[in-house]
Amino acid sequence: MAHGEFVWSNLSSFRPEVTKRFYRKLFGWSYNEMRQPDGWPYHVAKAGDHEAASIFEMPRQFQDMRLASYWMPYIIVDNLDTACETAIKLGGKVELGPLAWNSQNQIVLLRDPLGAGFTIHQGNGFSPDPHEGWPGHRAWCSLVVSDAEEVAPFYRQLFDWDVRRDSTGFSVRTRDGKWVADITSLKDEMRGPFQFWGVYFAVHNVKKAARLAERQGGEILYEETTPSGPITLIGDPDGAAFFLIQLNS
Repeated sequence: MAHGEFVWSNLSSFRPEVTKRFYRKLFGWSYNEMRQPDGWPYHVAKAGDHEAASIFEMPRQFQDMRLASYWMPYIIVDNLDTACETAIKLGGKVELGPLAWNSQNQIVLLRDPLGAGFTIHQGNGFSPDPHEGWPGHRAWCSLVVSDAEEVAPFYRQLFDWDVRRDSTGFSVRTRDGKWVADITSLKDEMRGPFQFWGVYFAVHNVKKAARLAERQGGEILYEETTPSGPITLIGDPDGAAFFLIQLNS
């Protein structure tokens, strides 16, 4: 595991039983129930035989704050305390934590200066998904904001990322040179009212999967055809946004 790599993603949902059914239909996920440190259920999704993501009920304190349901990536850091201090100095906010998942693993929920949330993780409990890009697995992560230029320096300094301007925004590479994400500006009418980290999930056919998502109570928020294939932004039944990306085959 390298500092600045994406190692997991989970969904904070208002209605886990509803969203579990949605993603089961969409990705064929099955679920194993675990318990969080506070004893609250934590549903680990499997695509085929391999763990892909997780779903849990949003804590009541955040529901009372009227936070949106959201997908959130986990990013590994060398030192949790140092990362939190750096984030605050750069205009970010510690939303929750540090929380001990177990004796070897801690997490903190952070927000960047524009309000996009993500989780940093220290420990050996997560590692990069060896099945990344398989059907039903995370294929990519993208920060979707109103102003990529404004927030790029925050991530450059927090994770020691190599953040470079490209044709659509900024590409993101770890200090080891691994290309892990991008930062993109989208207008409000395409992005909606929130700034967020978008998780991309791989499917065999984006158009078919998007129509299936609609039939299961989701909403197509944005569609685009890129040189590498179609991409669609979906809102699930609780409004959590995620992307569908087509497998290269």
